[in-house]
Amino acid sequence: MTSSRSLLFLTIASLTLIYSACTSNPDPVHSDVVLDSALLGTKKYAFTYQQGDKTVISSADTIHQVSFGGATHPAIAPDGLKVAYTVKDSAGHQGIWVADLENKSQSQFNLPGTTYDEAIWSPSGNAVSFGVEEKGKAHKVGTVGVDNSAYLIIDSASQTSLYAATWRTADELIAHDLTSLYTYRISGELIKKTSIADLIGPDYRASVNTRFFYADGGKSLVFNVTGKDGIMAVYVSNLLTKGISRISTESLSVSGLFVTFDNRVFFSAASKPSGTSKIYVSDLKGKVWKISEQGTDPTAANK
Repeated sequence: MTSSRSLLFLTIASLTLIYSACTSNPDPVHSDVVLDSALLGTKKYAFTYQQGDKTVISSADTIHQVSFGGATHPAIAPDGLKVAYTVKDSAGHQGIWVADLENKSQSQFNLPGTTYDEAIWSPSGNAVSFGVEEKGKAHKVGTVGVDNSAYLIIDSASQTSLYAATWRTADELIAHDLTSLYTYRISGELIKKTSIADLIGPDYRASVNTRFFYADGGKSLVFNVTGKDGIMAVYVSNLLTKGISRISTESLSVSGLFVTFDNRVFFSAASKPSGTSKIYVSDLKGKVWKISEQGTDPTAANK
């Protein structure tokens, strides 16, 4: 990666840091549920999200926050020490950058194309996956090591578009084409192709914003899809029993989903039919808490 000496790198001078304090604590969606602070963790920076034109990096208790403009789709590393995000330059090209929260430096992945977005960290934090979009070509997903090595576009020869890559393990990625879910090795080798309808049933519809996450040691699948009611919601499927339960409440329309490697479910959602999108966190059993009054596209570090 090309590197800089300061987080306020001149090529993205719009990233003006604003330190803020917030005294509100996470609120349970159901008043009879008491928030266990361990659900969010104890790291100085525990989760990130988009708030309008600002990227927000927050501590678990939301007291310590950093926000900056000029970047989108932030993704915090599993250890909470780095954040990847997308920056669009004056020519309209989108690149992936990484901010080191310890030494307050930043660097850009030196990738050969022009349009990259929505970075997701591997379990080890040694690599990221992202969306790749080139004019006139199928949408793809790619990976690169944090040292700018091993750049790869998954399934590059196929005309099938792939969306929303997530990491199943340190060595495997999953992505979908709206109708099938694909599992790949990080070498690019296809391991498995599964019909989404066969996997979760015919009553749910995937979109380009749908993400699938394996959880609970691969025994559960968490995903955001549109159901019969026409509302995008978060569901968890027990892959052993094939039972599916809804995590987000029926009053919420979900826009973004992220599941940590230690099985916590973060999502952004707005009250239907329209309302301000807020950030929520849940366990796999569906106990949901609100952690931010505004925001979209959350990601979180491990506890």
